[in-house]
Amino acid sequence: MFTILVSGCLGALTVPSENDLPAAPSAPPVAATQAPYPPTNKPYLERNVIIEVKRIDANTVAVTNAGGADASSLMGLWLNVNIRGYVFPSSGRVTSQAGSTAYYPVPEGSHITITGEFPDCNANLWVGYTSTATPAPTQAPAYYPTPGTTQAPSQTGDYYSRSYKWSFSGYDYTWDLTISKDAYDFYKSRPHNRQSNYAMYAMSDYDRTYLRSLVDKLNEASERDGFSEYESVMMVIAFVQSLPYTSDSVTTGYDEYPRYPIETLVDNGGDCEDTSILTAALLYEMGYGVVLISPPEHMAVGIKGGDNVYGTYWTYEGSKYFYVETTGEGYGIGQIPPEYEDSTAKIYPMQQLPDFDITFTTTYVSSDFYYVYYKVHCDVSNIGTGVAKNVNVYIAALALTQGTDRVWTPDHTITIGDIGEGGTAWAEATIRVPRGETSQIECIVYGDNFAPEIVKSNTFNT
Repeated sequence: MFTILVSGCLGALTVPSENDLPAAPSAPPVAATQAPYPPTNKPYLERNVIIEVKRIDANTVAVTNAGGADASSLMGLWLNVNIRGYVFPSSGRVTSQAGSTAYYPVPEGSHITITGEFPDCNANLWVGYTSTATPAPTQAPAYYPTPGTTQAPSQTGDYYSRSYKWSFSGYDYTWDLTISKDAYDFYKSRPHNRQSNYAMYAMSDYDRTYLRSLVDKLNEASERDGFSEYESVMMVIAFVQSLPYTSDSVTTGYDEYPRYPIETLVDNGGDCEDTSILTAALLYEMGYGVVLISPPEHMAVGIKGGDNVYGTYWTYEGSKYFYVETTGEGYGIGQIPPEYEDSTAKIYPMQQLPDFDITFTTTYVSSDFYYVYYKVHCDVSNIGTGVAKNVNVYIAALALTQGTDRVWTPDHTITIGDIGEGGTAWAEATIRVPRGETSQIECIVYGDNFAPEIVKSNTFNT
């Protein structure tokens, strides 16, 4: 054991032997401004003066000012070396510049005195001893993308069988459909959020096989019976209008439960949202421009039409979309129920919308003189529709005591890449928080074609 005496802000500091010491930190505490979309280089917020003393070998110690400000007139970091009663003075008065390191020969058991003037000296002055052990590192961020673990539902095994009957233009039609229970369960397990863009339910990647099969059957019947293009579209509308109207609360137990097309087909009907989503999906698969039109407390479809189409329409991005009612039989294109004639409406364009669910765990790793280290494991799942492009995960510890939007460095951005619909991935990184601080872990997933999702832990103290 040897002793460091510090004059100025701190009193005598007794340093234990190396075996009693924690692993050395890789750097003194700093904080950075956060810019997570994506994070950019951040200005450091550093403590004033940090003096570290590290034994290099049995005869040498290194004295480092690891802070962000100079410690001037340190009396040369005056070293009185006491060996067998003989005192060896140090070699003069120096200034310890920020980031500088000085080496001194000091045999084991020596008495070391450090005196000096520390400008703006306050509680932010740190004097520490670090051992020769390898510094506790901040681990390199890692990830393991697993898009596909829950992607395409199986089409083998048990099936639901459904038979549909409807009439149009003097013809009676019957269509038998088998749908994999795995496919139905896949969509049943997806989030059903009425606050989202309803059009996303019509745009899933994994029900196209079933929708394509139905469209092919409808096109074959239209061609066989000599229907015009307008009549072919009306035949699809008539099929959906023939499905029974069922409320969400009766069939699902929820007041509002937007269904994917597969769910509506297996459940043999739904409310206005469900039949509109199914109609839009079928017409989109046939190659028509469609949107969802939502007057107050209602949902319908808009099909893109030109000057030769008549009736009620809404204009969206310079095109006319004619109203299509899906819950009552007999309504044609452009015919709207009287209660909605003068209503304003929301327009939902057909587009895939990746969306993410984030969960994360934080595990204590270790601690040293300056820091407490935590491993953060973040799981992300694409619960929306379509492929999420250029997915990144940002992991940081918020520096809550240092001001708004600051994080403790190092923060991490982990690039995962594309994640398919239903796909999952995870990212890991080790963060560090200075002792005596209040912090919060933040995980953000962001990319090219979806809105960022942010989750935070509860606040904690180190």
